[in-house]
Amino acid sequence: VSRRSCWNLQRGNALSCAAGLAGIEFMERHSLADRAKQLGQKTLKRCSELKSKFSVIGDVRGRGLYVGGELVKKDGAPDPELLARLQKECFPKGLIVWKGGRFGNVARVMPALVITEDLLDDGLTIFEQGLRAVT
Repeated sequence: VSRRSCWNLQRGNALSCAAGLAGIEFMERHSLADRAKQLGQKTLKRCSELKSKFSVIGDVRGRGLYVGGELVKKDGAPDPELLARLQKECFPKGLIVWKGGRFGNVARVMPALVITEDLLDDGLTIFEQGLRAVT
């Protein structure tokens, strides 16, 4: 999207277009897409390790920093109640666990693209501790 094409949109708001362009320029200037890919791989690896430790994690999937772990019962059925308990366990410790998936049983990790590695590690540690507490 070029600046010129944005201003020529008939239904666009000029201020909204300028804000969108500024956001895209910031992402490009700071290579946030590459950073999201790198941190996403790290997050997927750590979540896959959690899957081997906790039988309640049925699947781990994601792209970039948008990662989800499917929580399941022993028979493999979706377990949205476990996710609700996990959310309540993690929130007071400073981690918001988002609910997703068709059955409301996917714990989603969606940190800001500018998150520090230390803060990401802290969040994943809280997530692991939360899993220990509710299983």
